[in-house]
Amino acid sequence: NIDSTISVSLYFPNIVVDGEGNEGTWTLVYNQGFEIHINNHVFFAFSKVVTKGSDLWCYCGKTEQGWYHNKNENKWGCYHGEKVNAVERERRKSVTPSPFENSMPFDYESFTRDVNEKHAKGKSTWQATVYDE
Repeated sequence: NIDSTISVSLYFPNIVVDGEGNEGTWTLVYNQGFEIHINNHVFFAFSKVVTKGSDLWCYCGKTEQGWYHNKNENKWGCYHGEKVNAVERERRKSVTPSPFENSMPFDYESFTRDVNEKHAKGKSTWQATVYDE
């Protein structure tokens, strides 16, 4: 379910403006994602990348599921971003197979349980959840 939608515009070199005229800053994180600070909130998301065989397909106008929180860090949530009026372009890059490709799959359930146990000790109301892909 979508709780709300916001629109932002990114400007050179690092200015972001939302649909209500609030200004903030944004930072590109290498070529992997970006972080936005605006209206007392922080948003982070990785760029959308899909593995197809030994190729990486980059979808430049979309993000993976990202995370946000308010400045007080007592309200957290998830989001995804999509460029308005984007011309869908895919970029393909062949990659060398990972040495971990045939290793044990990552245990998301155990990782999530460990994260929640650590947060519970700090009396946090935040809880991690595993979602189907």
